[in-house]
Amino acid sequence: AYALPSVDARAWQACAEQEALSAVRNALLFRQLERILRTLSAAGIPVVLLKGADLARSLYPAPGSRKMGDLDLLVPQAQFDRALRLAEDLGYHEYLPEAAPGLDHLLSNHAHLRGDSPSAPLLELHRTLVAPDAFRHAAPMDWFWANLEPDQYWNHRLGTQTVFRLNPTANLLYLSAHLMLQHGGERASL
Repeated sequence: AYALPSVDARAWQACAEQEALSAVRNALLFRQLERILRTLSAAGIPVVLLKGADLARSLYPAPGSRKMGDLDLLVPQAQFDRALRLAEDLGYHEYLPEAAPGLDHLLSNHAHLRGDSPSAPLLELHRTLVAPDAFRHAAPMDWFWANLEPDQYWNHRLGTQTVFRLNPTANLLYLSAHLMLQHGGERASL
């Protein structure tokens, strides 16, 4: 697939090896994602795929082309606690303990979960995007929920209509805000 004569053959080999490793890791992540999506779908909880969970299949030519480190999912704020309990039933638990009851809901827009099994990925279950409602730069969630499109791949695979992705405009806004507000522009390669 790689055939540019101006690039050193060792560099292409290194890239191909990294892509192969990424493809294997992503396959494991997608297996866990399917398990999570099946559980949330069976409970009637809509899920929006974020970042790599969406982009690796929708934007890149092959799922291994987009390196993923965790799974990011958005659920409606009103169903967040139920979705969290279902994730816990699947063996996920919060690995960043809450300092005081209710503090995470006030200061964080998602729960950080780790699976019990070695193959389980980190899972970030979002109730809002970018920041919780208490912050001035909190995203207008009604607008984002109105700017979704069904994820054809997962809905077909699961036989459901509960899996979504942000439409291109909403995705670009979210990814830009996430990069700048949560990561301070670190690793910005655009």
